[in-house]
Amino acid sequence: MLIDPARVALIAIVGRSHHPVRSWPQVSEAYRRTIARLGLGASHAPRCEIIDGEGQVVAHVSYNGRVWPGDVRDWSPDIRPIYDPLPLR
Repeated sequence: MLIDPARVALIAIVGRSHHPVRSWPQVSEAYRRTIARLGLGASHAPRCEIIDGEGQVVAHVSYNGRVWPGDVRDWSPDIRPIYDPLPLR
């Protein structure tokens, strides 16, 4: 089930910080901008998990800015991103 941040209150958790999610592009860009500003590589970047009002992980953002449904631990190659900031190839 695809969740629309414009209709459901979602929070991005990055390290110990909590940030409201207004849209998938917004959370993707904010995460990428933060890790770039801090000069973090993929192995040092903190997780970015998106939780709903009940504290359940509904999505996560990968280092490249893609937003994926569910928890990172549930990822598999057949899952497609909810949002992909990368140009089509």
